[in-house]
Amino acid sequence: MSTSPNILFLFSDQHRADAMGCAGHPVVKTPNLDRLAGEGVRFENAYCSTPLCFPSRISLTTGRFPHNTGHNTNNEGYLYPDTPMLSHALHDAGYRTALLGKLHLAQCAHAGSPACDAWCRAAGWDDFMPIHGKAWSCVYEEPQFDAYLKWLATTGKLETFQQDYRERCFAWKFPGVKPKPRGYAGPSPLEPEEHQDGFITRKACEWLQNVSQDQPWFCWVNWGGPHDPWDAPGKFGRMYDPAAMPPPIVDSLEGAPQKLRTRAQKHGGGMPADAWRNVMAQYYGSISFIDDGIGQLLAVLEQHGMLENTIVVYSSDHGEMMFDHGMIHKELMYEASSKVPLIVRLPGGETRTVPSSVSLLDLVPTLLDLAGVDRKAMPVLHGTTLLPDLRGEARPERPVFCEMNKTKLIRQGPWKFSTDPEFDRDQLFNLDDDPNELVNLAGRPEHAGRIQGFRKALLDWMINTQNVPMPRGRKE
Repeated sequence: MSTSPNILFLFSDQHRADAMGCAGHPVVKTPNLDRLAGEGVRFENAYCSTPLCFPSRISLTTGRFPHNTGHNTNNEGYLYPDTPMLSHALHDAGYRTALLGKLHLAQCAHAGSPACDAWCRAAGWDDFMPIHGKAWSCVYEEPQFDAYLKWLATTGKLETFQQDYRERCFAWKFPGVKPKPRGYAGPSPLEPEEHQDGFITRKACEWLQNVSQDQPWFCWVNWGGPHDPWDAPGKFGRMYDPAAMPPPIVDSLEGAPQKLRTRAQKHGGGMPADAWRNVMAQYYGSISFIDDGIGQLLAVLEQHGMLENTIVVYSSDHGEMMFDHGMIHKELMYEASSKVPLIVRLPGGETRTVPSSVSLLDLVPTLLDLAGVDRKAMPVLHGTTLLPDLRGEARPERPVFCEMNKTKLIRQGPWKFSTDPEFDRDQLFNLDDDPNELVNLAGRPEHAGRIQGFRKALLDWMINTQNVPMPRGRKE
C-alpha cells in the first residue's frame, strides 16, 4: 500500500459558499459536507479566481489567474495540454490520476471524442470520463461521445431528458419546441440514479472501488450541479417547500454602478415576483443531491480502508447570486457569486474554521505540499500554501484577488473593493459592518486614501502575475 496520501477532490458547479448547513444556512441540508467540515478545516472566506466556469477551472488546474492564462470567457480559448498543470505534477510524481464528470477544460472537441481523449492523456490524466455540462448536454441530436448521454440512451430516457432541457434552456435552437416560462424551476423528469449528477457519483464510486492501493491516486470528481437548469431529481426535487424559502437580499442598488443596475433590471424582466421561491427550492435540492453523492463516496473510502489515507477536498468553481441584489447566476463580485465553499479534511487532521480570506488558487500549492511534490513541477503558481491554516498556525492577513474580464476585486480584512473601467463608480464595502453589501462606501472622502491603496495593490498584483511560463513540451 502506498504511504503517500490519496487526494479526492470533490468539485461542483455554481455552489455559493453560504448554502451549507456547516456554514449556518437555516434551510439547506448538507449532512455529508457538515461531516467533512466537522472532521477537517472549513475556510469561511474562500474566493474563486473568476466567477465563471471555464476560466475558473483553467485557473485551478494551472494555478494561475485568468489574465495570465488568457482564458476569460466560457466561449473562447484553448488550453494547450503541455501547459504545466496539477495533473501533470501529480502524475509525474507517481500518482494515478482520474478526471470524472464535467470537463470544461478542453474547448477543442466534444467531451469523450477522440480529440478530447487525446487532450486528457496529454494533460496528465490516466483515467478520464469527461462529459458535457448540464445545459449543453441537451443540444446534441445524438449521444455522440458523451458517456452520460450514451448511457442514458440505453435506459430509454434520452429523449425525455433532451426535451425537458430544450424547453428549459434552448428552445430557440429547436424549431417547434415551446419554451418554459422565464424563471421556471421544477423537478427533473429523471430519477436520481438517471440524472447526470447521479451518474457521475456512480462512476466515481466504481472508480474508487477498483483503484489499486499500490500507488497513491488523485481523483477529481466534477458534478454539473447545482448549476441551472434548476431540476433536482426525485425526492431531492421535493425536499424543500418553496413557500418556506428564506428571501434573497433586497437591494435598491442606489449606490451601485449603473452597469449592475442595468443587469438587475434585465435579470428580473419577465419573471414572476416570486420566481425565486421555486428556483431556490430546486437549487437547494440539487445541493442536497450532490451532498448525498459525497456521502456515497465517503462510504466507499471507508469500506475499502482508504479514508484515513485520503485527503478530501470540497469546493466549487464559483457561486450563484440566487436573486440577491435582484440578480441570478454569476460573473459578479458580490459575495454570493465570488465566494465558494472550501473544506479540506486531512487524515488525522484537526478541526477548525478559518476566517481569513483565501483564494481557490491556494489549493494548488497546498495539494503539492501535502503530496510531497516539488513545486518546480509548476514553475508559476499564483496561490499561497494553506498549510499554516491547516495546522492552526498564525499568519498575517493577506489580500485575495478575483477578476471577471475587466472587473477586478481585492478582499483584505473586512474590506472589499472592486473596480471596472466601465463602472461609473467603484464599489467598497466593509463586510464586518455590512455583510449584505448594501452600503457602497466608494466616493466618500474619508475612504479616498483606502481606495487609492487598493488601486495600487490591484496594479501591483496584475504586474506581478502577468508572467507567462513556457509550456512543458514546446520551445520558442
